[in-house]
Amino acid sequence: MDERHFYNSTTWSDKEDVLRFICQIMNQDGYTDDDFLGKIMEREAMSSTEFGQVAIPHAIKMK
Repeated sequence: MDERHFYNSTTWSDKEDVLRFICQIMNQDGYTDDDFLGKIMEREAMSSTEFGQVAIPHAIKMK
């Protein structure tokens, strides 16, 4: 795990903006493909990956 992929921020209030930011960083670093945000949003629509003040966004299927 790379410490650049962990954020503690109270400045964002919109969940989709946060997920978009995280997915952009992960894509730039070569960990995900271009449609990863879509897969994350699909998974979040089923059930949130938030646990209190921590979130572990992930897609339905691993690639």
